[in-house]
Amino acid sequence: MRLLGLLAACLAGHLPVLVAQSDDLPPSLEGRFAAEPKRPKAETPVRFSESWEQARAEAKSSGRRILAYFTGDSCGWCRALEVRTLADAEVVALSRRFVCVKLKTSKEENLRLCDEYGIDQIPRSLVLTSDGRDIDRSTGYVPAAEYAAWLAGALTKPPASLETDARRALVPRPVGAPESEADLVVWFVDAFRSKRRWGDADWTEHAQLIGLLRAAQLHPRIEHLALEDFPARWEQAEAVGKIPDLISAEKLGGVFGDLYRKKRLVTITSSRLSWTPGNASCPDFAKRFLHLVTASRHEEAGRKAASAILEPGPQTDLPGPRLPVSSDQGGAEETARRAVVSYATGDARGLKDVSSDASPQLARCTKAPSWRRGLDVQTGPVQIRGGAGFALARVEVTYRDKQTLGADPFLVVLCRESSRWRAFAIIDDVTSWNEVPDVPRLLHPRDGSAAPATPRLTWPPDQAVLRNSERSLTWELPDDGEPVVAQVCMLMSDDAPAETQDPSWPRTMLTMRPGATRGGSFPTAEYVTGVPVRWCVWSIGTGGRMSVSEVRGYEFADFRK
Repeated sequence: MRLLGLLAACLAGHLPVLVAQSDDLPPSLEGRFAAEPKRPKAETPVRFSESWEQARAEAKSSGRRILAYFTGDSCGWCRALEVRTLADAEVVALSRRFVCVKLKTSKEENLRLCDEYGIDQIPRSLVLTSDGRDIDRSTGYVPAAEYAAWLAGALTKPPASLETDARRALVPRPVGAPESEADLVVWFVDAFRSKRRWGDADWTEHAQLIGLLRAAQLHPRIEHLALEDFPARWEQAEAVGKIPDLISAEKLGGVFGDLYRKKRLVTITSSRLSWTPGNASCPDFAKRFLHLVTASRHEEAGRKAASAILEPGPQTDLPGPRLPVSSDQGGAEETARRAVVSYATGDARGLKDVSSDASPQLARCTKAPSWRRGLDVQTGPVQIRGGAGFALARVEVTYRDKQTLGADPFLVVLCRESSRWRAFAIIDDVTSWNEVPDVPRLLHPRDGSAAPATPRLTWPPDQAVLRNSERSLTWELPDDGEPVVAQVCMLMSDDAPAETQDPSWPRTMLTMRPGATRGGSFPTAEYVTGVPVRWCVWSIGTGGRMSVSEVRGYEFADFRK
């Protein structure tokens, strides 16, 4: 923007000029626009006010339409749109036929508008009628020529009110108990209303969820509403003292974010909220967030409902042999419990006391993410299967703090060292460990069994930087040593925020390969994106002992800083 100002000062009174278009862009966006043709720039970019009410009033008095630009202070693509597109001479000329208003999504007075217009991505430009009806939208960075054509078309395009009214009529009726009898009210807030979804009786009737809650001696009432209607509906409910007790939503942000900051919402988190066969308590929560509302009429009933929803779904025992009597079942169970509690609460010292020094994952746990500290973690039943040197423990866990309530099964990989059981890996992702418990079923534990051959990692080389097309890891297994029943690929990524790149508390994902293979590969893109990754491969022998490859690390070229 400084370059634009200098050129405007030097060339005042002249026609718009062609300028180099790399002004003040974030470093990550430099070089992205080389293929775009150069176009005349205006002396000043589009002029925006920042008051929604003033923009509405001006549009009403002038008869013009509104150009509403949703943006944020830390949005790199917003800066690109402003420097390149919103400073384009043709775009600026067209903008004068609109009432232009800039709305920062971080400002509290704009939260309601973000929900009302479904702003889930910025930059986003909306053309609206003077009374706020939606006419057309432009999302993300758009080159100047394309944006100008969009503005020109939006000058005469009719509003989408008829379509909106038709969709609004499809909101399903409440189900469950009548309002006068309900002791639990659940709102399902839908960000993607469609005839196909809201016309589906299996979805709207919630028979399984109602049955689950009634089994917990509750009388639930379930209501649907659209995300755009949520701010007004919440305000109305709060005014009459009838806010919901649970809220299920497909997207967060806007008023949701404000309620969370005010500690009005407690996030309920569990893998069982996804529709994972054998783990989900109810398919209604697939790909949705679930919140408990504090200070609601039936908050205690809401907590009771949350506990019922977090109960394990249909489960079967872990397959495979139980530990031999000589293998200290009690010691293995205690190690598994202590490892899970220490890992979940960020207790590095407690985790070190029960972990194997050879663990590729747990030996690196030195500094936990701040969100793990302060969790109240309780363990439930423990199942253990394995052999003399290797075992798996499935531990039921519940956890909570002031704004979190959750439950999940954890899987702990145990290895035998100097007659003691030690934790080798901890997995809290159900989609990762569902297949791994098959390993004990293949074991034939016996005393004196030898370690199997150690896998060799063949590609990529250590500390490689990978492009998009190079995201498969490969290894091979020497044909010697103890017969192998399985190889397990271990992929580790850090649990800290991506911007810190601090490899101090890695999470683990596992995938199993049958022992008959002498090597293999697996794609990493389906497991992890955006952070440096470490990986290794284990081989597990028929006698229940384990050998582990070296550990290699790499990162993706498109995510480098």
